[in-house]
Amino acid sequence: MSPPWALVIDITPPAQPGTDGNGSGINDIIDDQGPVQGPIAKGETTDDTKPTLNGKGEPGDTIVV
Repeated sequence: MSPPWALVIDITPPAQPGTDGNGSGINDIIDDQGPVQGPIAKGETTDDTKPTLNGKGEPGDTIVV
């Protein structure tokens, strides 16, 4: 008979994604095409067809864009 072993299951739900630079989530979106360039604020539009998304995540996170 083998020795017993402990099984720990973490059922703590992950935190909501952050948008303020603290924690997981998309922290900023950068437009680097066209006449208006720079960070895109929440609710603004862009003419960049491939804006740069910056953020943080943990191993195993699923990223949905």
